[in-house]
Amino acid sequence: MRNLRAQANRDALSGGKLRLYVGTLPADLGAITDQLLVAEYVLPSPSGTVAAGTLTLGSVAQVIALASGPPNFFRLLSSANVALFDGSAGAVGSGAVAQISPYPVIAGGLLYVDFARLIEP
Repeated sequence: MRNLRAQANRDALSGGKLRLYVGTLPADLGAITDQLLVAEYVLPSPSGTVAAGTLTLGSVAQVIALASGPPNFFRLLSSANVALFDGSAGAVGSGAVAQISPYPVIAGGLLYVDFARLIEP
């Protein structure tokens, strides 16, 4: 069952996006209003591999930061730009779901995703 959910997530995220924001995390995948978009990554297709109920995202190309600031949440979107997941973001070692380096982000600087995974309960 866990693998089936992880595979469904992989399929939904294939060709989707990972966005980093500064601002208040919307409740229940609510609308982005005045939050600042710091970076946007395009996810590969397929978006990753599944094993033991865990989706490990595939290689994501480096991006140039769109704005400066300390991102405090991320959003994962489908290829149709439908919001699927939100989570906390912070510096490496912060305990956030997405840990960012360098942190805070500087506009024009290179950013990359070293490792990302979604674990089904």
